[in-house]
Amino acid sequence: MALVVTEPAILVAQAMIFTTVAVHVLHGDNGGLPTAAAAKETLGHVAGVLQASFSGNDQERKAAEAAFADLKTAAGFAPVLLKLVEGAEGAIGMSAALQLKNYVMRHWKNGVGSGGLDDDDIVIDEADKAVVREALLGVLVAQPTAVQDALQDVVYAIALVDYHERWDSLMPELVARLQHEMGAGDFDNINSLLGVVARVFKKYEGQFASDALMLELLYSLKQFQEPLLSMFSAASEAAVGSSDNPGFQAQLFHAMSTMAGIFYSLSVHDLPEYMEDHLEPWMQLYSQWLSYEVENPPSALTELHAQIISICALYTEIASEEFNDDYLPTFVELIWKRLMRTSQDPSEDELFARGVQFLTSLASRATHGALFQDPEALQAICEQVILPNVRFTAADMQTFELDPVQYIAQILKGGDVDTRRHAASQLIAGLCDQYREPVTQIFSTYVGQLLESYTADPSPSGEGWIAKDAAMFLVSKMTVVRSSTKLGTTEVSEFVNIGEFFSDHVVPELVDGDVNSKPVLKTDALLFCATFRNQLPPDALHAIVAPATALLTSESFVVRTVAAHALSTILVASVTNESGERLRVFGPDVVTGDVLEKLLVNLFGAMDAGSDRSERENAFVMKAIMRVASCAGAGIVPYVGTCVDRLTGRIGEACANPGDPSYNHYMFEALAAIIKAVCSSESTAVAAFEDMLFEPFTAVLQAGIEEFSPYVFQILASMLEIRTAAGGAAADVPEGYTSLIQPLMTPALWAVTSNMPAMVRLLQALVRAAPDAVIAANVVEPVLGIFRKLLGRRANFPHAFSLLHTVTTGLPAEALASSFHNIYILIFTKLTATEKSPWYVRHMGLWMTKYAAVMDTWDGVMAGVEALQSGLFGQLVPILADAAARYADPVERKAVVVSLTKLLTGTPAFAQNFGEAWSALFAGIVDALALELKSDDESLEVKVAAAKASSKQVMHSGSSAAEASALEYDTKFAQLANAQQAVEDIAPEVENPRAWFVEQVVGFSRAVGGGILANVELSQEQGEAAMEWFAAAGVDTSAL
Repeated sequence: MALVVTEPAILVAQAMIFTTVAVHVLHGDNGGLPTAAAAKETLGHVAGVLQASFSGNDQERKAAEAAFADLKTAAGFAPVLLKLVEGAEGAIGMSAALQLKNYVMRHWKNGVGSGGLDDDDIVIDEADKAVVREALLGVLVAQPTAVQDALQDVVYAIALVDYHERWDSLMPELVARLQHEMGAGDFDNINSLLGVVARVFKKYEGQFASDALMLELLYSLKQFQEPLLSMFSAASEAAVGSSDNPGFQAQLFHAMSTMAGIFYSLSVHDLPEYMEDHLEPWMQLYSQWLSYEVENPPSALTELHAQIISICALYTEIASEEFNDDYLPTFVELIWKRLMRTSQDPSEDELFARGVQFLTSLASRATHGALFQDPEALQAICEQVILPNVRFTAADMQTFELDPVQYIAQILKGGDVDTRRHAASQLIAGLCDQYREPVTQIFSTYVGQLLESYTADPSPSGEGWIAKDAAMFLVSKMTVVRSSTKLGTTEVSEFVNIGEFFSDHVVPELVDGDVNSKPVLKTDALLFCATFRNQLPPDALHAIVAPATALLTSESFVVRTVAAHALSTILVASVTNESGERLRVFGPDVVTGDVLEKLLVNLFGAMDAGSDRSERENAFVMKAIMRVASCAGAGIVPYVGTCVDRLTGRIGEACANPGDPSYNHYMFEALAAIIKAVCSSESTAVAAFEDMLFEPFTAVLQAGIEEFSPYVFQILASMLEIRTAAGGAAADVPEGYTSLIQPLMTPALWAVTSNMPAMVRLLQALVRAAPDAVIAANVVEPVLGIFRKLLGRRANFPHAFSLLHTVTTGLPAEALASSFHNIYILIFTKLTATEKSPWYVRHMGLWMTKYAAVMDTWDGVMAGVEALQSGLFGQLVPILADAAARYADPVERKAVVVSLTKLLTGTPAFAQNFGEAWSALFAGIVDALALELKSDDESLEVKVAAAKASSKQVMHSGSSAAEASALEYDTKFAQLANAQQAVEDIAPEVENPRAWFVEQVVGFSRAVGGGILANVELSQEQGEAAMEWFAAAGVDTSAL
């Protein structure tokens, strides 16, 4: 085709001409012009624009972009692009194909069904769509590979919208063209067309099996199931006879692999009837090719094997009777034999992963146990499948040395899921589930041989260290029975002596004196310590600290990071004493003196040793600093100035461009841990921290660093709470806090969702510590406006009512006198709007009960509610009573029970005016108290004490498991575990809520002359529970 090369100045004008000409070309309406001439002119214009679009001249390119903006709005644009693909060559044809692809992917769905419009509101004309659908496959098969790839995307994009209802000719045409090309033996076109089919059917794998999808799937099966078997059989026969023509055979293997993928897609939701009826020929073909051996198998054959393995895994699930009984044993043997032949070439990684995953899924199930019972088979799998793939490879070493951050991601962040070593470890775990003893015996023999190899050649430059690395890996994997990322190993194999292996083979690598020698083995040793921290005795854990601290100075980023990781996990290790209590191994008595100083010096040094930002911002090292501060307690005092200075310096660096969220989190967590460690024993020390932190925190807030603001608000609130709890008068609150009152009213801050919990807490701390300053700032109404805003979103109900509780109990009554009526209106309006949802009622009820308890009377609440509508309080009480048993938190439940009991027995007006509500309330309280009997043996008072202790000090001697969990960074929340808000117990004088409840009811009965239980209706379970409590107190309920 002769191209018309145009100047930039006239491109846009030609685009306008195209708009009128294109319709004539495409629909045969020549309007006085010969169709051929119109076509030539139109195609020439578009070709010129395409050519200009990849010009080296900026002006030409921009003019072409402007022209295309007009062209794509014209009817006929898509067919003209397809016509250019068909007739043009080289860059113009490829460019036209890409333009068509982008155009179709963006605009084809517009105006179809419920599909919305894109930003340009372009709806492709239905006549144009029909032209494209009719011509597309014919154009595709005539193009070179690169253009075919783009057109495959076009077919797929159209099929997503139109197949099959608006493009019912797609599959019949594909089948006809495939059968024609099979007859001609043109496997270039066959593979291209099969690629289209595979793309169209692939969507079934990721979609829910809705009625509409199953109808479409049934249609596809009817169109393609029979031709698929016929074509696969023909390709298989041709491949057998083409062993002397490797290039052609590879094309056949590619086609068969694609067809196997299509078979998988068509079967993914259920076993198709046709596949079930023809299972034998299909499985014969698959077993034939899975057993096919050839030296240096082409990648297409490897892909075919991988697809067959996936089909076996699928059919094990969907055709358990048909497939498992007749074919599974054969395929299991074929698969493990194929895995034994797998080379270390990366091209076979996917095959290995799929095969091992399949064997693992079977090995871990007792129902398939017989498949692996043969000792020779088990030996072969361990020796020839697992062992070759657990060895440290040259590629591993390259990652270790040249991309250490990626290596850390693999070993500490679960980034190794695609590696052969991970797949092998999963197979070890699967086999051990059913055959732990024989598998351990097999691997123990190899571990011994590997360790002997290391003994014979222990030099860093030799090969022995690779053998020991494999040995340590095997021991770890066959020893762990149960574990979690946060808690480490919780159960180990009885067939492995962890202590002996640790002392004989792990400790020597830690204490060899050269922190830079054999870094991989040092990494292995540190990981071993972290993995089995719960199984090692306290003296062994103590002995690990010194060498691990020294390894923080290693030249290897990996060693430094894993040393920090090991330390951060070991420092929260615990042991069980004779009484069954979990006690911490490390505390201020251990992490002190030289030990503490070296830890801090080496940890900060490890961060500074990073060669670039990704290494300097090391979350594992920062996490270890946090743990050290927590363990040191008051012992950290001599180092506070240096630590805070280093941490605030890091905060300042990160402000310029916040990076790794985990690093940022632990940076503030470490700061909070230091404050907590010092102020737990000397609350007045908070003033020193305020002096050190106000300036850098002000800089963070002024810079508007959204990632850091929630942390700053939390630490500021925590420090102010410490000051308030210490008994400081409001007048002693530094200006650094009170100066935040007005800025906290800024609407933009409350528009950032992540800010809300921390800002609510800081606002609460200000109200408690400096109520006069809050009133003087004239922000009471804005604060209530914040409450109203928070009430607008379900997720913010807890924060809304928590703020309301502080405001209504922390500010003088006169400051809120004019607002309470509106508060009640807002609360009950929302109650109605949420249709009394349990989530809303829970938080509304918690505020109401706690407020009444703090005020020591329900009269104000009763009057406020009744002022809205007479009798409304009587309607509210049953709602509160019903919710009483839904408070899972023990402190919240105690607060609700105590407050409602005071309403029940200490509010005469309620008992006199709301008789029916009184009975419902009695039953609700009994239900809440009885909940403890149904949940476990631990009493409510014990749970309350535990919750309060936990909030005061996460480092509670018996809470290492909870602590380890609490101190893990969670991307959903920015809450600092070391700056948690103290749990508020509104009734500390009530130690046993059940006994107290009985006492209050008895006292009330005596005051009113008895007969209070006459109209109370309890379920049998409630009645039995209440009778037990009263009987325990020596009370005869008939006298009440």
